[in-house]
Amino acid sequence: MMSSGTKSSVLRRSAGLFGAVTTTGVIAYYNDEGVRRACKFSSRCIPIFAHYRFVELTDNRTESFERLHRMYIDDVMQIVLDMKGYYVKLAQGASQMHACPEVYNKVLGTLVDTAPYEPVSVVKEIIRDELRIENFDDVFEEFDPVPLGAASIGQVHSAILKKTKKPVVVKVQYPSAERNFRIDMALFLHTTKLLAPGFSEILEIFEKNFTNEFDYVREAKLQHLVWSALNDGTYKRANEVQVARPYLHDHPDLNLDVIDSRKSAVDFDGGETNAAADGNARNADGLCTKRVLVMEKLDGESIYKFGNRQLQRIGAKQDPPMSVPDLKRALRKVETEADPSQGQGPAWVQKEIEKRFGIQPPPSRAVVSSYLYGRQMLNFAARVLWDWPVKVVGRAFWDWPIALPVNGLLGIMGVQRRCPYLAIQSSRQKSEEKQRDNTDTDKNAPDKTNSGSSEHRPDDDIDIIDQLVNPYLVAELLWETTGFLMLEKGLVNGDSHSGNFMLLKNGKLGLIDFGQTRILTNEKRLKVAKLIAAVAARDEVATADFAYEAGFRTKRMNRWIASRVSHCHFGTFDSHGTGELGGVAKWEENVDRIDTITQLYDQEVGDIFLAARNCLFTGLTIRTLGLMGNNAAERLQACEGRYLQKYLEAEGYGPDFFQKQIVRGRRMPLNEKPDLSKVKL
Repeated sequence: MMSSGTKSSVLRRSAGLFGAVTTTGVIAYYNDEGVRRACKFSSRCIPIFAHYRFVELTDNRTESFERLHRMYIDDVMQIVLDMKGYYVKLAQGASQMHACPEVYNKVLGTLVDTAPYEPVSVVKEIIRDELRIENFDDVFEEFDPVPLGAASIGQVHSAILKKTKKPVVVKVQYPSAERNFRIDMALFLHTTKLLAPGFSEILEIFEKNFTNEFDYVREAKLQHLVWSALNDGTYKRANEVQVARPYLHDHPDLNLDVIDSRKSAVDFDGGETNAAADGNARNADGLCTKRVLVMEKLDGESIYKFGNRQLQRIGAKQDPPMSVPDLKRALRKVETEADPSQGQGPAWVQKEIEKRFGIQPPPSRAVVSSYLYGRQMLNFAARVLWDWPVKVVGRAFWDWPIALPVNGLLGIMGVQRRCPYLAIQSSRQKSEEKQRDNTDTDKNAPDKTNSGSSEHRPDDDIDIIDQLVNPYLVAELLWETTGFLMLEKGLVNGDSHSGNFMLLKNGKLGLIDFGQTRILTNEKRLKVAKLIAAVAARDEVATADFAYEAGFRTKRMNRWIASRVSHCHFGTFDSHGTGELGGVAKWEENVDRIDTITQLYDQEVGDIFLAARNCLFTGLTIRTLGLMGNNAAERLQACEGRYLQKYLEAEGYGPDFFQKQIVRGRRMPLNEKPDLSKVKL
């Protein structure tokens, strides 16, 4: 037994150790942002997670989980709003992919358009520091204080350049965004490795690619590369697509009078270089810096907004009326009912949806073209027959001979009243109107905890876009453009969600946001094209072989799992890919139980995985238009066929070289199929 003196000594040492640990923790909390964010997240999320885990072990009924969803949704939303950064990005992505229970999808989905944002004073200060300008008005004649939209790392404002008077969009990154992201990702990766190790590989790839979004110069260069690829004369539908050109040093409208020339440059792998040391590096000057990106403004709205508005209209016409989430579930149910073996493909799915939900066929391409042409002619006629004559007559017979002399005399006499002009607007009137508009906007601007709406346009503009859009033609153009950029030019966008595609008032498809764009080598393009061809042919054997060739690995190297996962990544999450694995909701969880994924294709670089993300997100974007049955591989088959044909001709192979490797409808041998008894439905 211990003596009383020994016990007392042990207690003193224990108390001293506890005090030291506590003191160290308190000091770290108040002096280290990472410790502070980790404590805030853990203290609020662990009780919620523990409650869910307790119900799973003791009750595990759907009703019990639904009650938990309703109980904690407000708390989860508040955690996201308080933590900001990566948490907002995660909530936006999860809700758009319907990866959460419907209660969470509905509430978190509002963050797509209503993410929190910073006041305009903070934004202007960031721009002044980044562009190294003293007077903000030397660059921008107008700057909308309410952002067009806010995201996890920054926000976007509409502005007008002073020198050219052209409308632009200014993308601004929060100063603490990159630091907080790295802190949050470290915490997420650590937690995931403990609780769900099968998902850690995906998070590591996401971290590596999302880190590139913190360098807006790199993003501007990639955006310019996409703009060049679509405007070099090789894409036959280039006149139907528009990319916002960034204001890099070579932009023809760039105002260099008030900007210091910056001599830093970036390569396309995200590493910074020094242009003075590298004579081949291109200057990264102009109106693009690490935290500010200025680009041309596209006039229209995102597919996300358009699609949700259309779904609201369709849901309102149902008997009884359906909410957007309920309608989306009903549309997905029709898709799961399709039997490909009976020839029930995407066309059957869409016709069935039109029949069940009373959706009228959209206008044809000829109607859209005629409408656009007629509208242009009417606008031109209005300018020729009304605007120009009024300006000429007003200036010649009233403004110059009468109004200008009278106003000059009144000014000398000190009279405040002025004679009205018919066609001339004085600089004073312009200044007063601008000040009045800014004052009204500031009064009506929402609190910074709410988001600014991304478009403030009258209803007639919305109606014009609605009348012009044919979802089938938009989907066709979107897939063709994606295939051209991916396989012909080697450009993949890992963030091709519905908020990054726009329906423009000139009838074109707008493309924005290229922060997660990568360049595929010819070797990787070939691997992607072969995977797309195998998935489109539903050849399970070739799909597994090409997946392994692309770097896909699992713990047991089961070929059946490789074919199912690749079918979902490069095709769609249909019954063929997920049916025997518990459906879309349980698919990844059950794959991890049967044969854990250890490497997602070229995991160290992530290019092929980003190509898969590009396919997946583009399909989800088209779902936003109300079009189901979008198998990416089938939609990209024509692009893949053209690329493979060019490859075979260049390498001297016969035209049937790959056809010998791919057999349409080939199933995996039964002995390759794993034990599915571990699958949880």
